This record gives sequence, structure tokens and C-alpha cells, in this order.
Amino acid sequence: MIERVIKINNLMFQDFYQNNKIQKANWQSGCNYCKELKLLGFEDWRLPTIDELKIVLKYRHYFNTIQGGWYWSATKYNSNYSFRLYFDGYNNDDSLIYGYYILCVRESIN
Repeated sequence: MIERVIKINNLMFQDFYQNNKIQKANWQSGCNYCKELKLLGFEDWRLPTIDELKIVLKYRHYFNTIQGGWYWSATKYNSNYSFRLYFDGYNNDDSLIYGYYILCVRESIN
């Protein structure tokens, strides 16, 4: 497994999947996956906000692992719904129980 990240401005995005499996999970499992991720010596990974996912959409040609489909964001609509982004640019909210793709991010100082 090659640990790969993409840096855009002050953000570092995960661009690989453990065991080469694309991660799909409900919202809470996605949050937990990112929280437990240890990548390149960093342990402060999290689910991206909807605006951070829109950055990935803009620069998706740099990523090896972006799939066409829905991705969870950390931006909650209410206690039972969070925003998600489809990689055609469309976004809306959905129930936290559904399984969508997970992409982790962290803030990078340099």
C-alpha cells in the first residue's frame, strides 16, 4: 500500500485506501474512520466540510482514487442529516445512516 496525499493550499487530502478498498460507510463510521486514520505520521484526520469537498471537485484530476458517486461531508444539516457531494458538482443533504464514499482531510501548516 502506497500512502499518498494531495496538498491543496493548507489542506492535505487522503488519496489512497487501505487494502486498496474504497471506503464507503455511514456518516458516523466515516467520521470514526478518519479520526482513527494514521497516515504519513499524522493522526489528526477528519471528514472534510462541504466546502472542502468542493475544492476536491475542482482539483479532482490530481486524485487517483476519486470515484463518481456521493461523498460524505462533516457539514451537518441537522442532528440526523449531513451534506454530501456527488462528483458532478451536485450536493444535498441525506440521512446519516446511508453508506457513501469517505475521503479524509487534515489541515497542513506548510
